[in-house]
Amino acid sequence: MMNTLREFVKNCSPEEKDAVMGELLKEARSLHPDSHLIPLADSDGVEVGYFVSNESVKQYAEHAWNELSPELRATLGRPVSDLEDTLSPEELKAQLRKVSLKRC
Repeated sequence: MMNTLREFVKNCSPEEKDAVMGELLKEARSLHPDSHLIPLADSDGVEVGYFVSNESVKQYAEHAWNELSPELRATLGRPVSDLEDTLSPEELKAQLRKVSLKRC
């Protein structure tokens, strides 16, 4: 069965692969309706990543934004006129790590 599945996927056009992935993700969400992260593995069982729904990402972003200090929200919310006067990616990551990762 797995070889047949691999062959099927290999023979799909990029558009067909996108459509198949979309249908499989919808099915995975219906099987795990309460899960915020759905682990994805290939046919050999090797983990390839996670699916995170748009709703979960939005909830987390709103939660994380509210957990940031007012000063940091002001910094992140202002237009960037001088690239030297911004947070580095490392600084931003450090600040986001401080945000509570409690379930939203």
